[in-house]
Amino acid sequence: GFGEGRKGQGGGEESGESGGKNEKGEGEDVEEEQDDETESERKSRRMLEELQKTFVHLSNSEKRCFDPRSLVEASDCLRLEYDVWQQNDASEYQTKLLDSLEIALKKHAPKHCNYLTEKFQMGITKQKICKACGLKTNREEVVVNLEGPVRGRSDILELIEGYCSEELMDGDNQVTCEACDKKTDTILRTCISKLPQVLTVSLKRFDLDYTTFETVKLNSRMEFGTSLNMKKYTLEGFEMMDKYKEELKQKEGDGEVDGAEDEKQLDDSGDAEVLADTSAVVDPLEGLSDAGNEYKLSGVLVHAGVAQGGHYYSFIKDRDSGMWFKFDDDDVTPFDLTNLENECFGGKMIKESKWPNGTVNNVETERYANALMLFYEKVEEDIGKGKKCADTKAEEKEEEEEKKEAEGSEIKKESEVLVENLVRMEGRKKDVEEAEMRVMNSVEGGYKRVEYEDDGGRVWEVKV
Repeated sequence: GFGEGRKGQGGGEESGESGGKNEKGEGEDVEEEQDDETESERKSRRMLEELQKTFVHLSNSEKRCFDPRSLVEASDCLRLEYDVWQQNDASEYQTKLLDSLEIALKKHAPKHCNYLTEKFQMGITKQKICKACGLKTNREEVVVNLEGPVRGRSDILELIEGYCSEELMDGDNQVTCEACDKKTDTILRTCISKLPQVLTVSLKRFDLDYTTFETVKLNSRMEFGTSLNMKKYTLEGFEMMDKYKEELKQKEGDGEVDGAEDEKQLDDSGDAEVLADTSAVVDPLEGLSDAGNEYKLSGVLVHAGVAQGGHYYSFIKDRDSGMWFKFDDDDVTPFDLTNLENECFGGKMIKESKWPNGTVNNVETERYANALMLFYEKVEEDIGKGKKCADTKAEEKEEEEEKKEAEGSEIKKESEVLVENLVRMEGRKKDVEEAEMRVMNSVEGGYKRVEYEDDGGRVWEVKV
């Protein structure tokens, strides 16, 4: 996506040069367009240009590292909480960066603006469900990351479940129902209506200490896996669970299910149900496909330090090789994914210290380096992947046929040259047909060169 943007930027530069030569060139159009920019649009354009330059250097430069100071200076347009040269919240930076890029792309490259929407934006549905009449009211929102508190959570699944949890509003907290025209018991819940290509999960490790009223960093353990299935948190998954619960209530009312002994009970995660009188396991979401809901871990942003200051670095998976690397400023080294727990989960560890007298003392201490943001990439859907493979094979076959045809034409031309060379070597035109036959036989046989012996016993070798 940014590669296309880079080409667009280069085209702009070429247009500027041509504009200098012509009375009315494209360069003048670009200048007029830039003159129409507001201050906010100009800063957003510079932000986009600096980001493009950064990716171009990272992709094509032979230097060991890239100096990002101009990118940092351009980030001033994001209006972060603190100065750009101080530590800022990574989640805030991502959100404001994407907003700024959207402004610039809409102005200068509208065709590529959808890239950000499809890649990062996630659709959120806020639902109100009346317990009296069953009326559902949906309110749509768009976010670029799924953010949840670390406090009181042990793994990423608990964090997502807390984000997509249900809350019953009853008693003094009842909500007015438009259909009932009165306040009723209402369920409020959040579910995901659209999943992005890249799912960003932000761990809120910076929290307020209500004792000192200072911002502190929570280094508690937060586990996460390399794969993630999001179907139970989607709008479709919630509706399927609602339907399943209604069927259970109907069966219980009809007497098909004994509520005392044989009642099916949902487990804590809501993934499966277990019959009290059997060992059979039933998955209410079995009918919902995993395609489009499966994600694989592709990157981890780590913060080492405290709330008042620290250091950011990343672990990133290379798409081509599948290998993981640690990006720590100008130091890029291979990373073994088996060390993910020690490097990213946080929690406590036992640190061994030795006294001068030889005494060994084990001290429990917190891991100050832990994951702050997780990046998951969507696994290609089976159907889409199969279609893509089929289209790719057809294209490859067509390209191969065109290549063979081009090679045949090239071989024919080279064969004609080869015949002329052979005849010129021998100096006799009467053997043209014989030489041509030997050349064509050699070419059809797949040889890369042809040898020819003249009357003097000399062997000539010509490459095809």
